[in-house]
Amino acid sequence: MAVTWLIVRSDLRRRWRSLCLVALLIGLAGGVGITGFAGARRTDSALGRLMTKTSNNDASVEVGPEYFDAIAALPEVSAAAPASFMFVQPIGVELDNLLPIAGTDERFGTVVDRPRLIEGRRPAPDNPDEVLLNSEAANRLGLRAGDPLTLSSLTPQQVEQLIAGGDPGEPAGPTIEVVVVGVGVAAEDLANRAVLVFLTPAFYAAHRADIGHFDDILQVQLEHGEADIAAFADGVQRVVPASEGAIIETAAETVGEIEDAISVQAIALVAFAVAAGLAGLVAIAQALSRQIAVAGADQPVLRALGLNGQQRFTALLLPMVFVAVGGAAIAVVAAMSASPLTPTGFARRVEPNPGFAADWFVLGLGFVAIVLTVSALAALSASRSARRLTNRSEPAPGGGRILARMARIGAPSAAVVGVRMALQPGRGRTAIPVRPALAGAVAGVAGLVAALTFGSGLDWVVHDRAAYGWAWDTSVNGPSTGVELEQLASRLSDDDNVDGVASLGVQPILLGGQPLTSYGLDTRKGSGFVTVLEGRAPNGTDEVLVGAATLDRLDLAVGDRLPATSLQGNAPRTLTIVGRGVFPEFIHPAVPDSDTGAYNDFALLTEAGAQPFTSDAGGEYFGLVLVRWASGVDIAAAESELEDDSVTVGSTTLPSNLGNLTHVDDFPLIIAAFLVLLAAVALTHALVTSVQRRARDLAVLKTLGFVGSQIRATLATQASTVASIGLVLGIPIGLVVGRLVWSVVARNIGVDDHVPIPIVAIVLSVPAAFVLANLVAAVPGRTAVRARVDVLLHRE
Repeated sequence: MAVTWLIVRSDLRRRWRSLCLVALLIGLAGGVGITGFAGARRTDSALGRLMTKTSNNDASVEVGPEYFDAIAALPEVSAAAPASFMFVQPIGVELDNLLPIAGTDERFGTVVDRPRLIEGRRPAPDNPDEVLLNSEAANRLGLRAGDPLTLSSLTPQQVEQLIAGGDPGEPAGPTIEVVVVGVGVAAEDLANRAVLVFLTPAFYAAHRADIGHFDDILQVQLEHGEADIAAFADGVQRVVPASEGAIIETAAETVGEIEDAISVQAIALVAFAVAAGLAGLVAIAQALSRQIAVAGADQPVLRALGLNGQQRFTALLLPMVFVAVGGAAIAVVAAMSASPLTPTGFARRVEPNPGFAADWFVLGLGFVAIVLTVSALAALSASRSARRLTNRSEPAPGGGRILARMARIGAPSAAVVGVRMALQPGRGRTAIPVRPALAGAVAGVAGLVAALTFGSGLDWVVHDRAAYGWAWDTSVNGPSTGVELEQLASRLSDDDNVDGVASLGVQPILLGGQPLTSYGLDTRKGSGFVTVLEGRAPNGTDEVLVGAATLDRLDLAVGDRLPATSLQGNAPRTLTIVGRGVFPEFIHPAVPDSDTGAYNDFALLTEAGAQPFTSDAGGEYFGLVLVRWASGVDIAAAESELEDDSVTVGSTTLPSNLGNLTHVDDFPLIIAAFLVLLAAVALTHALVTSVQRRARDLAVLKTLGFVGSQIRATLATQASTVASIGLVLGIPIGLVVGRLVWSVVARNIGVDDHVPIPIVAIVLSVPAAFVLANLVAAVPGRTAVRARVDVLLHRE
């Protein structure tokens, strides 16, 4: 063993510079991979940590303030804060999703729903002239901490007129000057881009008499979060009379909308980390093979000195183990240094503690994985090097059949030599590692195609409304009575310009003890109004189709049975889940707070199945007619004819959680570009190494008459051969991987896993790969042409 250590120390002193470079390569490649995995974990946990830091509510109850104390005393409630919606708005600015909220006491904004402060300070509860804006409001109003803000307001009488369905006219309440003292982040603005204005209890006390407000809001935190929702809903039913119609809205929908976006980003980061790790593995394998090949040149001498195969193997391996440990340490430091770069995109807004972070679990696991992986690669290469001297036999060169066929058909000599250099590693001192270069090309093409395939699915979800269940052309909103709507549905059913008509009733219910929107669907003409992802659409009165988020929230599956009641707790029934699907959300312009919720969190019944709940509630929440026009019909003109004083044509908007995906839709392209770059680096390394280590072969070719153009053609053929193998193997592998990754994401966000194959992009990647390969081959080709034959042969 002493002799082995002597050889190892000598080798380390002699090659320390090159070994340090290999360690640096390992550190950089490993650091990128560890950063990706750590960033994915940080991204995935960001929402939970934000909800904890901001003391976000688990549920909101709309009911008279006289019931607040009884609800707050329920055993499931850990904290409660009353709030009031104030009918104020910034002067001269029309803002969608404006939510001016004031705490009626100091609990709102401090004990419950405390936004994460990103600028300035929090308003003083006893100062009526200070407000805090969420980041969405600050961005859309162009304001920062310290800026003034002028608010107009509606009088209490105007608000009563608005609730009754009338036009309140221009704001007639007082005009109020306030100061923005801080900007924060809350879950609501992350989910649906809500414009939040946090007003103080002093503002509420000063203006409740002259500004219209809605006081029936109690924000609640539960002891065990979402797990207590069902028990909490039962408790509310006990303490609030059914006649009061208490409405419970859970944070699950808001949380789900944010989770859908950041989960895609977390998966993308994992994919990036895996891709970076594989690409780095190829580069590291090349570097290790070259280092061991250099050290392996001394193997005959060591054997002659009496060292056996095990000793020579150990002498080759130990320096690489030291390199692996050093590279792993560099990777850990690099990952910790890069931690402020994650999360990225939308998830960065969710992250409650941006900046430096150390995920010791990922860092430790990454350190061990790098040491073991690099050591295993080195052991494999060292074993081959030591075994060659023992066995004397050399493996059969690769590509023999291809080369023989090229020779039979009279292929140019440069092409034959180029293919041989791409496929055969060679023997002895001129041997080069060709497999890592081929693996790098396959990985690069597969990663590119997988990223394009994944991006195609993501683009489809963001831009095609069929992804979230909009399986018709036009939705028509009707009044809450629904009489005119029924007449319209009957008239449209007899219209030859209409291919399909369905009536839809909307009614909140309790499903499995949890509140959510239910739809009663009556198909009058045509079919295909429901997008089913698993199972089937409901046919009977005791059957229901639900969204993926509903199944996850209830911890159920297709085929399970569960209880259902009206929101008041009446009309109890047991329903069977017969399918999982998607159905779009709706907002009725004449019905306050009518957002029906997420496309993947709902209950769809037949009209007959929904009737008991509707009757118990005294009528539908509101109704719609869904219309699919015949081919060739001018849809815009047809919709214009439908609109009158009693009905309006509804518009479809991208669901909030899918809209958040637009913040990550560039990520696949970033991954693709990164993989192409690494594939180009691997190919460049192979070509440069080939020119350096096969200098004698190139010199012999020149001596035999090869001119400069033939030398360049040889290296271009070598590069094109590597690119061809990458394309042939990489494209199908990439399609499979991209499809699998997208299926995981699609199931996670509750949409169809349909993937439009990016045929054009894949077809264009073929000539692009050859162009890139030949561009890469140009520089080493020029070097090979300029090299002098006498100098090369003299060195040999």
